[in-house]
Amino acid sequence: MNRVLVTSAGAVLADLVAIAVLSGGAIAHVVHLYRHLEAPMAGRPFEVEVSVDETESPTTNAQHVYMAHELRRLGVRCVSLALRYIGAFEKGVDYLGDVSSFEADLSIHAAIARTATLEGTYKLSLHSGSDKVTLTRSLSILPSFARRSSTPDGRVVDHLISRLESFSSVVG
Repeated sequence: MNRVLVTSAGAVLADLVAIAVLSGGAIAHVVHLYRHLEAPMAGRPFEVEVSVDETESPTTNAQHVYMAHELRRLGVRCVSLALRYIGAFEKGVDYLGDVSSFEADLSIHAAIARTATLEGTYKLSLHSGSDKVTLTRSLSILPSFARRSSTPDGRVVDHLISRLESFSSVVG
């Protein structure tokens, strides 16, 4: 589970520097791509999902806060953020990992997403999530969570799970 232990201001600063070094290039690339999309849209609405789910290690809570803050600070409005969560998410296989640890970590990420932007919240996205039956209850306890999965024919499907509706699918 992601836990932040504050031992001193120096330790927190060192953690932030490490996160900035790890994430800075990716954030700069996202900003570049966002500006590339923003210019030709000329004020017309468009949606962006930022995906960092293909990393080797799970996204820590501190990394999530840093990314959300930097994207907001740099003017990137994203509707969805796909993090790398704890456990294993393989296509065609149910969730591999401790469900209670996943739930605890996900609830913190959800709180971060609800409070990280002034312009409103963004959805957390779980890629390769359509076959994670074990996590259905875990995801349904959250007010809003998006799952993105691919169908066998290559279409992308976004599922929004909320307390009021079990699954509603939007094919994109």
